[in-house]
Amino acid sequence: MLKNLQGKTREEIEKEDTLSIKDKEKIRKLLDLGIKPIEKKERTPDGEWSFKYGLLKGLLEAEGDYYGLKEEIVKKEQEKVRNSGGITKYDVVKIQVDGEIIDLGQWVASQKNQGVLKKIQGKNKDEIEEDDTLSTKEKERIYKLLDLGIKPTERNPEEEWNFKYDLLKGLLETEGDYYGLREEAVKKEQEKLKNSGVISKRRYC
Repeated sequence: MLKNLQGKTREEIEKEDTLSIKDKEKIRKLLDLGIKPIEKKERTPDGEWSFKYGLLKGLLEAEGDYYGLKEEIVKKEQEKVRNSGGITKYDVVKIQVDGEIIDLGQWVASQKNQGVLKKIQGKNKDEIEEDDTLSTKEKERIYKLLDLGIKPTERNPEEEWNFKYDLLKGLLETEGDYYGLREEAVKKEQEKLKNSGVISKRRYC
């Protein structure tokens, strides 16, 4: 109940028209007991990438449970990376860190399909090194992911179109965060499409 009230004051909560009277009564009781929403940690885009990379690296090196994921799930995801070069957005790989829910499956998918790995589809390490369209930072990130066993996704043009259509459909239907976009940005894009038929050109962290 308090999850979507991060960073809001009592006054802002009282003015929140998405909450029912009953919900507001329950929230007041919790606040009166000293129970507060978990403060959302703000990170820079670079910090966000490094944070999620570190969690992924930890998952792939873990022995036993990992941030609430049972050992058998941890082993399954490690095996999937070894065999197929990644985990996907369809895998339920959600972990909770200091009250924040992180979906590593979605993050890996974003790196493969909108992030740095998208730029190296079909390229070997020599071609990556010689590619002057990639920044030093992008190359560092690419090598880090490749060293973990995460590989680019290869799709034909029709599969590519269908994949991006599914991503767009997901963006327009989602409630909450979506592939690194905060909930407020998601709502903004949904409203923009509704009003003008377009969305912003975005990259995912």
